[in-house]
Amino acid sequence: MEHASEYHATEIGIESENDVLVAAIALEPEGYMMFQRGASEATGRSNGCYFEFSDQSQGNYDIVRKCSLKERKLRISLDMPLNGITEISVSLANVENSVSALKNQLTRVFEGTKGVFRH
Repeated sequence: MEHASEYHATEIGIESENDVLVAAIALEPEGYMMFQRGASEATGRSNGCYFEFSDQSQGNYDIVRKCSLKERKLRISLDMPLNGITEISVSLANVENSVSALKNQLTRVFEGTKGVFRH
């Protein structure tokens, strides 16, 4: 059964190390989500965006159909269900000071993906 889930972000982590771009979000009541993409061909840029939801077994490349960041809310629509979930909504109200950095990193992660990321 596919469904939507709502979460609250408790922490946002942004990294750009070893030529890999990462945006990770700790979620409440539990779990995390992570967006990752190589910044160059040597680190897999052409593989696209990797998205993981609370476990390595719940991740894959280029499964994010849409990702929007508006009014302190991150919404993700997936092309395939992860643990039965295809729609994820995350309130960013508790991490407002990190929203700008998240927006900038997601812009870089989804660069060249033809409108997947909207803000």
